[in-house]
Amino acid sequence: MNNATFLPESASAAMRNAMAMPIDIREWYVRVDEGDAVGPVSTELLARGIAAGKVPEQALVARIGDVDWQPVTRVGEIEAALRRLEAHR
Repeated sequence: MNNATFLPESASAAMRNAMAMPIDIREWYVRVDEGDAVGPVSTELLARGIAAGKVPEQALVARIGDVDWQPVTRVGEIEAALRRLEAHR
């Protein structure tokens, strides 16, 4: 079975090539608009990027194995990380 079949169909070549490396499945790939995916990025780093305005709220995220991209603002784990950051400000 080819692991790349578990990636979103719109995954970039870089994201597919990452399958050859050991990956922490807790890490995210981020896509803005129709651009290439960037990552892997930890939840905490992603939350910091959102809080700093470097990752737009309309960005999409996916993990290795996800079927679809999902809005970054609808991922409970990322929302929780943002709340933790806000609590420490």
